[in-house]
Amino acid sequence: MKIKSNSNLFIIVFFLSGFSSLIYQVCWQRILTLYYSVEHISTTLIVSVYMLGLGIGAIIGGNLSEKVKNKVKLYYTIELLIGFFGLLSILFLEYLGKKTAGANYYMSFLFMFIFLCIPTILMGLTLPLLTKIFNSIEQNFMFSVSFLYYINTLGAAFGTIISSFVLISFLGIDTSVYIAAGINFLIALILFLKRKSYLTIDDKNINTEINNIKQFSIKSTVFLIVFITGFISISYEIVWFRLMGVLFKASAYSFSSVLFIFLLGIAIGSFLMKKKLSQNNRINKKNLFYFFQFCIAIFVILSMAFLYLLLKKENIISQLQKLSFTQMLHPSLSISTNSIKAFVTSLYNLLDIFIWPIIFISIPSILMGASFPLITSIAFSNQNDGQAVGKVYFFSVLGNVSGGLVTGFVFLNYIGTENTLLLLSIVGLFFLLFIKSKRTMFKPIAKLGYLILLVVFITSSYPKKSELYKVIHPKYVFDVNDKIIFTETIDGVIVTFHNQEKLRTYINGLSHGGRPTAFFYYEAIEALASCKELKNVLIIGYGTGSITETILLHNPVPAITLVELSKSLLDNLNQIDYLNVMLKSKHISTNIEDGRKFLYKSNEYYDLILIDPLLSTSAYSNNLYSKEFFQLIKEHLKLNGNCMIWMDEYRVIPKTIASVFSNVKQYGFFCIASESSIVPNIALKKNLYSKLPMLENELLEIDSMETSQLSREQILKLNAKFPINEDYKPRCEYYIGIKYIK
Repeated sequence: MKIKSNSNLFIIVFFLSGFSSLIYQVCWQRILTLYYSVEHISTTLIVSVYMLGLGIGAIIGGNLSEKVKNKVKLYYTIELLIGFFGLLSILFLEYLGKKTAGANYYMSFLFMFIFLCIPTILMGLTLPLLTKIFNSIEQNFMFSVSFLYYINTLGAAFGTIISSFVLISFLGIDTSVYIAAGINFLIALILFLKRKSYLTIDDKNINTEINNIKQFSIKSTVFLIVFITGFISISYEIVWFRLMGVLFKASAYSFSSVLFIFLLGIAIGSFLMKKKLSQNNRINKKNLFYFFQFCIAIFVILSMAFLYLLLKKENIISQLQKLSFTQMLHPSLSISTNSIKAFVTSLYNLLDIFIWPIIFISIPSILMGASFPLITSIAFSNQNDGQAVGKVYFFSVLGNVSGGLVTGFVFLNYIGTENTLLLLSIVGLFFLLFIKSKRTMFKPIAKLGYLILLVVFITSSYPKKSELYKVIHPKYVFDVNDKIIFTETIDGVIVTFHNQEKLRTYINGLSHGGRPTAFFYYEAIEALASCKELKNVLIIGYGTGSITETILLHNPVPAITLVELSKSLLDNLNQIDYLNVMLKSKHISTNIEDGRKFLYKSNEYYDLILIDPLLSTSAYSNNLYSKEFFQLIKEHLKLNGNCMIWMDEYRVIPKTIASVFSNVKQYGFFCIASESSIVPNIALKKNLYSKLPMLENELLEIDSMETSQLSREQILKLNAKFPINEDYKPRCEYYIGIKYIK
């Protein structure tokens, strides 16, 4: 079907609307974690509030679209309001966040809703409203829904990828938000200038070409089905995010790349459905909808089963998986031309962040995208086209919110990734029972028999809980006799390999230290030796306990406050006897909490604060590497207090530290900072070395290499052309923007 010329403007408008909406989502979600933590509970609540607002807006928009006469005016007014909110959102969130930072989960949910309810409800209004406008021009409801859903989702997909890979990486979070607001103002201006061209739109002249579509006998059944499919689709998405996160080391770019493929697939599915229905309007839409849900389930369950079987053996898939798992940066931006093999490998390392989502997510997301216009047309009732779209979208979002909460807090926590996918897929398989056909082979009893046989066959070769992650991780780290401790909970996936005193732990695929590693002891000893007084110590990030163990060697032992984000990590390590004894020390007070959130709530001042966090290129790492966080650290140090910050980046992070503290010493892999002079106690250092006889020679060797440290002045001079990390300018986390600075 050819689009009418006066519809073209709305195509551009709705693409831009989806584009700006996803920029907001990526940026606002990132900002909210600054004040309400990066804990899984908080991030899940942020997404849930965002989606809930969209759903409420959709159902309101559906009703308004049937009542408001000048719909174009209402539409550009909505875009104008979103733009104004976007423009003020940074200041609003700063004020709200600083007043409420550190609040409990219930209050955090309330404050998130206060911030997000206005813009998300406004965004939710747009789809049903524009469907009504577009359908008034095209006079073809099925075409209007499919095409607009395609255009808006396509804009959202590109908004996701461009916001992370371009806007935030080069311009920062705050500038990205202002660009999104500018897009809203542009949309409003375009429609305002063209408003007279659409004054003749007459809602009554809609060709209800789907009058012959029979609705379900009970209207609520439609929306129950929408709710269930919305629940399943978001649950799949959450599990895919976790699985891909382990493979891509929780890269800041992995969320955007996975979401891009997911949204792009939905857009393509909606487009293909528009094309299919324009060619054949007599398709049984209900049967096709149910068949799509069945196909999604088949693909998901078989793809995971095949992945598990392939990774257990040596083949091209297992080799590619190992290559992705051992690569620290995703994407890696280095292209090698040393040989053809090196070039192909480096190209794969650049693109694997898209390759794996394409393999596992593209087909199900295409089928999901094709399903939305189908179920919307089933819910349609003559003139109430905008209302139908609003209701379908609302119940789909309601399913999304419920699925996100249940999957995040219950399924993954108690039954794990493998069983969650299996459960969701089995529910999807039973949509086969709803397909109506006169053929004997499709009678209800026959279909039920097929399903039972299919479920029995698939589950016999399907991975049990934790088995998929065990084949993704290295088979052994030290030798073939390694013991493996595996935990998957709400926090994520924790895998610990240990063999006597040797230990290495992975959190969501990312190595978080090992024992015994002399470097971790050395940085703690150097920090201890630089303290003028040591009565109380704060440690942010337990890792594998080397820093905590070092502090316990000091005589007298200070009071230790340990703040660790992941309870699962401590539960995992507590299964190892010597770590269990350490963590039960009377000197240690353990807090399971986000480090930044803890400091917002704390009124305590410390002689020493030690930070050994995640890699600076990991998602949300900037919350612990920004200028504002180091300022927060400074505010919790005593007058002569010191802090030690481990680092894996040696330009931006030292400069950021030097922008806050008056005295800084940069070692090879960490910095010590203070407002007072930093002079190590040599006698204390040697005494602590002697208490670690297995590592003493290594520690002395490291100390001999660390003979010259950079001062604050040298750091600032050497890194003059490099930026600093700020809350809204996460340079290291979104590292593409600084990768090629020399």
